[in-house]
Amino acid sequence: MSDLNNRFEHILYEFEMCLFACRSCAAIDRNEHNLAADSFAIHLRSLAVFFCENDNRNRPRENWHVSDVLDDISSIDLLSSDLCKRICKYTSKATGHLGNDRLNNSFKKDCEQCYKQAFPQIAGAIGEFLSIAPGTVKPAFKAQWEATYIQQRIPRIESLLHDFVIINYGIDTPLDVTTSTGVTGTSS
Repeated sequence: MSDLNNRFEHILYEFEMCLFACRSCAAIDRNEHNLAADSFAIHLRSLAVFFCENDNRNRPRENWHVSDVLDDISSIDLLSSDLCKRICKYTSKATGHLGNDRLNNSFKKDCEQCYKQAFPQIAGAIGEFLSIAPGTVKPAFKAQWEATYIQQRIPRIESLLHDFVIINYGIDTPLDVTTSTGVTGTSS
């Protein structure tokens, strides 16, 4: 049973939804593709803020940063502030369905390139987070991390990450996607 007061319930949800939505963007049906693409953009934006290189000191207090839950994040390849800002900007415009940006092919191309640049890095950050979390969760959140239902969700996320590596890079290796350059299945 999930506990909405457990921060990791929400963090793992963002991991799962971003990865699942990315995989679902390959849908043949146009409406299913669009649904997955919008979901992907929204969850990618949440994770960009979570994994941004600066801890978003100007962010709204309700937005968490990875440093809020882990003591040592030095091994996580965080996103640059510039990339985080671009993701937030493009997602806000891309999910505003009744605006002029929807008609602008240049905007669509720029948005797609931004997401293709960011997603492999975010996927790598998710893998590293899952790898280091057991030893670096802040004491205030240790019991939340160790909850059985949280631990039971981790293999599904690892499986989604594994699928991402195989689908996009044709390799069956540990989850090191931080130096990758592209994502398939996210274009409109």
